[in-house]
Amino acid sequence: MNIVIYGAANDLIEKTFIEAGEEFGKQMAQKNYGLVFGGMSTGMMGAVARGISTNKNSTILSIIPEALKIRDHEIIYKESTKIIYTKTLNERKQLLADSADAIVVMPGGIGTYDEFFEALDSKRMGYHEKPIIIYNINGYYNKLQEFIDFTIENKFAKPDCKDSYAILNTSDEIFAYIENYKKTNDK
Repeated sequence: MNIVIYGAANDLIEKTFIEAGEEFGKQMAQKNYGLVFGGMSTGMMGAVARGISTNKNSTILSIIPEALKIRDHEIIYKESTKIIYTKTLNERKQLLADSADAIVVMPGGIGTYDEFFEALDSKRMGYHEKPIIIYNINGYYNKLQEFIDFTIENKFAKPDCKDSYAILNTSDEIFAYIENYKKTNDK
């Protein structure tokens, strides 16, 4: 199983987030799951990659826009099994989504929100049936859930929108959710 991780590349985030990301990666390694991610060695992305690297047999697929290769080449995660460079950000997002069996959204910023909402909208439109899980480390996504509730209350989204993803607080909950996930056709 390959899990795509969406999350911050910023190294200025609190240490507790980094530690949780590294632990998540270690648990992925123990389960022999592969990592698909944006290829940065910093922030949440780098934390998960370092964690999964504890198993030398783990696969790590980095998908990076060429613009970052030129601008931020020093922070690209060099221990990846494979690195793919894309011409555009949209191509990168499509390859990330297509290369994974499950989506885990770690704490992040605008880019992470964009990736989450695109995955959610794609699932709602029937383009995929992959589990989407928000890892709510330290309540990071509580306000996002409030905003989605507000959107539903004001009739800009249907209540069943929340059935398309899960917000979970621990890695154990996330792995149990992924391992027990049933697609619509499987139910």
